[in-house]
Amino acid sequence: MEVDALIVEGATNEFLLGESWMMKKGVKIDFVSCEMKWYEDDTKKIVPFQCSGNN
Repeated sequence: MEVDALIVEGATNEFLLGESWMMKKGVKIDFVSCEMKWYEDDTKKIVPFQCSGNN
């Protein structure tokens, strides 16, 4: 997957994806499993992320 990104000094542990990209891909953000999910063609993509509120 290729993305355009803006790197901001001091934000080394955070990454924000654009809303237009997420809407286009139909991205679901699952805060229970801390995963982003979407389909690319017929392949399900799952990207884990760290939830700061997890105990």
